[in-house]
Amino acid sequence: MTVLFALALAHQGSDDVASTGEDYMPIAPATSQSFAAELDRRSGARRPLRTEAAISLASGPPWPAQMVDVGLRGLSLHLDHDNVPAGSGCDVTFTLPLKEAEHPIRIRAKVTRRLVRSGGYKLDLEVQHASPEDAQALERFVIER
Repeated sequence: MTVLFALALAHQGSDDVASTGEDYMPIAPATSQSFAAELDRRSGARRPLRTEAAISLASGPPWPAQMVDVGLRGLSLHLDHDNVPAGSGCDVTFTLPLKEAEHPIRIRAKVTRRLVRSGGYKLDLEVQHASPEDAQALERFVIER
């Protein structure tokens, strides 16, 4: 279970905030093996992406989903039902709106986390495999602004 923590900054010598002289440190989860790993759960940049997607397990039909964000190493999507357990390998298809043209993407991913959200589930996925063309398109999309 992720433990939320707060970091308060002491503004010593600031005109707009009274200095208390106290130092504040983040509160680390007592059971965490690596505090740095807990802080940096998501490696790599992500970019919001609101588009239709489809997710399928190896033995089943595709289910409609809604993309939330995408990066080079992972993505998040919203699903209306609870048919994709954490740890599952799956195929995800969606279209990237690149500046030059839309690019259809098909990647192999692993569900790393599943969260209950209003009206469904948010899945966080780690990219396991993408074709060289799809990997290049993902890179262009993530760095384009």
